[in-house]
Parts: sequence; C-alpha cells; structure tokens
Amino acid sequence: MSFNAKDMTQGGQIASMRIRMFSQIANISNRLI
Repeated sequence: MSFNAKDMTQGGQIASMRIRMFSQIANISNRLI
C-alpha cells in the first residue's frame, strides 16, 4: 500500500466515498440479519 499525493487527492476522495457506502450497506445488512 503506497500513498502518493495524487492518490490522496483524487483516489482518496473516491475511496473514502466507496468505504462510506460499503460501511452503510454493511450496517444495513447486519441489521437485517
């Protein structure tokens, strides 16, 4: 895992949004189960 300036600016924002969406889906799935 190497972190570059470009990754933190462009990829970092996209990754954080994906992580937030994944965490929300995980929380909903855990509640259903």
